[in-house]
Amino acid sequence: MVSRIVVACLGLALAAFADAAMHDPTELNRQCRAVVEHRWPQWRFPDVSTEVREWATSRKETPTIAYGDFDGDGRKDVALLIQTVPQSGSIKIVACLSSRGATQPMVVEQPYCTDGITRVPKGQRYHDFTTELDGTYPKDGIHAYCFEKAGATYIVTAGSYREIVDSD
Repeated sequence: MVSRIVVACLGLALAAFADAAMHDPTELNRQCRAVVEHRWPQWRFPDVSTEVREWATSRKETPTIAYGDFDGDGRKDVALLIQTVPQSGSIKIVACLSSRGATQPMVVEQPYCTDGITRVPKGQRYHDFTTELDGTYPKDGIHAYCFEKAGATYIVTAGSYREIVDSD
């Protein structure tokens, strides 16, 4: 009887630890990188130009990692800009969402731009150059940019992404 109680308590403790890890963006980032490593063993962060790195640094950001509440659940998520094979592999955005866990990342296979990524905050207004419609972001988005040229923001919607070309 005592062993059943101990096992049940251990199970609850592990579940609480896993839930706490999903609230910690650093832990989610670590778990996300482990999943990326498993799926694309030769992945790396793509090379970033000096201008992009300086611009991102001035904003206290990293051009290949973005944090935000991309799924709208009130918890931090992480997005990584990765190159799947050194030198010639395709560049993707991999987002690990706290609501799905790091083991089920969402992937943008062919981002509109690949110079860097950043977070676009919920509530920011946009103009979609593809549809010519204006709107307001309903949740944080992942913005992929071609530095000082163009960009698109990816909004998580019903388990996939909606692309909004918001800079041209």
